[in-house]
Formats: sequence, C-alpha cells, structure tokens
Amino acid sequence: TDLSQAQEGRSTLRESLSHLMVENGIDLWLSPSAPGPAPKGLLSTGDPVMNLPWTHSGLPTLGLPSGVNTQGLPLGLQIAAPWYEDEKLFDYGQGIMDALKEKTI
Repeated sequence: TDLSQAQEGRSTLRESLSHLMVENGIDLWLSPSAPGPAPKGLLSTGDPVMNLPWTHSGLPTLGLPSGVNTQGLPLGLQIAAPWYEDEKLFDYGQGIMDALKEKTI
C-alpha cells in the first residue's frame, strides 16, 4: 500500500510540474542546488531539500557549479527539464555553463 501511494504521489507531482511547464511556456526549472554553499570538509554533502521535488517527480535534473561564496565554498544550481527531455536538459546545461564561464573571464 505504501509503495502504491508513493508511486501515485510521484506521478501526480510529475504531471503537475509538467502541466505548469506547458501552461506557462517553461522550458526548464532553475533552482539552487542547496539552501547555501557546500559544507566545508567531507563529513556531509549538504542539505538535499532543494533536490526533493525533482527526485520525487523523476524529472531529469542536472547540477551545475555556479561559483563560490566569500569563504571559497562552492555554490551550485540545478536545472530540471520536462519528462523524457534529457537531451534538452544537457543542451541547456551546456549553454548555462558557457554563460557562467563568460562571466568569470
């Protein structure tokens, strides 16, 4: 019963996000990878809360480095594309990475 409910919830979220994308002309979702920079050291990978909607919905997602904070700790962003649009995700990811590189030159 729990598995069935979880799968139904995943489908409902994916359909809702997909509908919002089509209805509003959204090509991809852009959000921070985490609520702050990566933690210092190797004891933790940080807070995964920003990944939860994408992980639960199953939408293809790509994490990208986006700079560092004042202490030199890395910051990231993530992009999520529509269901079965993995290649579109990689194309957008490359474009975003190219734009970020231009800003640092």
